[in-house]
Amino acid sequence: YIAKLNQTNSLILDILETQIDAHVTFIEHRKVFDEEFDSSDIKPDLVFFDLNTSTELKNAPEKIRLVIQSFSNPVLIVLHSYAKKKFIEPLLEAGANGLIPVTPTEEELLNSIEETLAGKTYISFH
Repeated sequence: YIAKLNQTNSLILDILETQIDAHVTFIEHRKVFDEEFDSSDIKPDLVFFDLNTSTELKNAPEKIRLVIQSFSNPVLIVLHSYAKKKFIEPLLEAGANGLIPVTPTEEELLNSIEETLAGKTYISFH
């Protein structure tokens, strides 16, 4: 889970750990974009990336490409605040497998995990 820790991300972490019994590694978003970041010992099945808490660092598609590169092409779900298709398409083109709002419902969160791990693209707006 790549993000700045805030109340919403804490709630999402809790859902991941309690509802699906996931082992979650939380990584401060700034570390991932540091040139010295070493992810070689982290082999995630799925990466959540809160795009909203890393607005000061690079543009959105570039950040997504860096996350994918850092974790050797993982399944990637991006939390975003965009509601227009013209902003969503570049995120998918950059490699996001799923897009959910920065304040997802528990159902959106669980559906995004199920769909993306099954090889599908998941997009949710609310």
